[in-house]
Amino acid sequence: MAVRQSMRNGIGILCRIYSNPGLQKCRWHSSMMHSETHPAPKSSPNWQLCAAVCLTRLPLVAPNHLEIEKEYFELLRQQEYERSVLSQWEIEHNRQVELITAVETGEKDPQDIDFKVSHQDIEDENEAKLKEFLESEHEHFVFDDDLKNINRKMRDMLVYIVKMKLGNDEVWLLPTQQIQEYETMKECAERALAIHRSDEFQARIFSNAPSSFYKYKFPKGVRLNCERDGAKLFIYSAIAKCSVVALAEKRFGKPTELKFEDPCVLDYAWVTADELKQRLKPKYFEAVKSILC
Repeated sequence: MAVRQSMRNGIGILCRIYSNPGLQKCRWHSSMMHSETHPAPKSSPNWQLCAAVCLTRLPLVAPNHLEIEKEYFELLRQQEYERSVLSQWEIEHNRQVELITAVETGEKDPQDIDFKVSHQDIEDENEAKLKEFLESEHEHFVFDDDLKNINRKMRDMLVYIVKMKLGNDEVWLLPTQQIQEYETMKECAERALAIHRSDEFQARIFSNAPSSFYKYKFPKGVRLNCERDGAKLFIYSAIAKCSVVALAEKRFGKPTELKFEDPCVLDYAWVTADELKQRLKPKYFEAVKSILC
């Protein structure tokens, strides 16, 4: 009986509301106030997930020493010299110097000299050869200006980048691919690396987890076409190991240029950290720099 009575009361209230225009107006104002105080939630950005590869080539020769390294090396050399004993070469060198001095002062006869070439003459000759070699050593080669040559800048670490066409813009990026269905992030990174692989070097990714992360917004034209606000890049680290044969053959020759089937890839380059900073956007460069450090 109580349930039936409550149902009758509710039906009666509804009938009075719809039959009275004033109550309908109050109800309309109440709904408007509710909509103003609680606006509809905004749609979240739609991001395209991508995997990028920071492909680096390690220095081929030892980098130049810093000033503090040179000072420390000289300190160690001086300590070793002071704490060491004379070698057989140094003992013979000192004996020959004393003998020559005695001959010059007349204390001994020139026939007492028992050697044809003194150790001092041999040392002077070797010092002259070393000086000539250091002066003839070239720090700058012709192919250092060729950004497509993987053997350029032998003392520096290089990073491989590509120029991509995004809408009407041309931007430099790391090798990047969009993730496909039923594909892991590392598989996507390996696919991006396989597109840019060459016979001149072998490359492999270090780990299953990315080494850095970066996201960016697409240009307006690209956003309208692909219905995506931007891309989130999961950056993996990889090392390019140059072939010894390729290094010897291509050292003074022009390397084989890579060709891409993707029309969006316009160009590629092997650049140093300073050159990379000039081509990438500041936040993008900071994400890549964390891998190079």
